[in-house]
Amino acid sequence: LSLLLVIITGANAWYRTSILHGYESSEITRQRAAEYERTYAPFASKPHPTITDVSLELDLYPTEKRFRSAGIMKLQNKTGQAIEQIMILCPNGTEIDNLSLSPAPTTVTIDETHNVAIASWSTPLPLAQAMTLSFELQQEIRGIPNNLQELDRRLVANGTFLDQRFVIPTLGYNHHLEI
Repeated sequence: LSLLLVIITGANAWYRTSILHGYESSEITRQRAAEYERTYAPFASKPHPTITDVSLELDLYPTEKRFRSAGIMKLQNKTGQAIEQIMILCPNGTEIDNLSLSPAPTTVTIDETHNVAIASWSTPLPLAQAMTLSFELQQEIRGIPNNLQELDRRLVANGTFLDQRFVIPTLGYNHHLEI
């Protein structure tokens, strides 16, 4: 009986860490960070618009360990130069339900591995150009994390702490995601 209990407990732990949460080795994590750095480092020196206003709706479901955020960001080109491309980085682990810009870009490239969207315009956006970024994101925390550093204590039944980097997109390259 005790052997059966140990097997069931071990199987449950394996299922929650490897299947529900999706196990990722530290080597794969480093490779993903290196790939992010190689691919998107050029955006660190590119101009991106300034966020001038944010309207946000945030729905929290702590007993289900999930949230949904929807909002509109007002942007303006205050860089002193025309903008040809914008890098939009959505929070890690979020599912992107909607991401749209106005004026509409000529092309949008989505990188689902890194939750990055690159919007490009054939005619660069001039200085002082106003823009709008609309978004809808959601995240559901599943399973048990692979290590205690990943333990998600942001969304819990007795108190939730979410800052902007977990619920809204950011603009430009993020140096914190490097190796």
